[in-house]
Amino acid sequence: MVCAILAAAILALAKVVPAWGSALTVGGVLLAISAALGRKQVRRATPPVPRQTVASERYSNRLWNPGP
Repeated sequence: MVCAILAAAILALAKVVPAWGSALTVGGVLLAISAALGRKQVRRATPPVPRQTVASERYSNRLWNPGP
């Protein structure tokens, strides 16, 4: 069903621009949408800083550098 919709969009756009241009345009739009969704998924999946490593490093620093 998705393929049929994409083909219909390409064929409809081919009435205005050449067929290769309409296929390229539809492909570019699909690429932009999937990149935006993929970026959102990656941002949600990976924390910016590994929390366990940070906590371990702080603990090690307190052991080796007890301070004044």
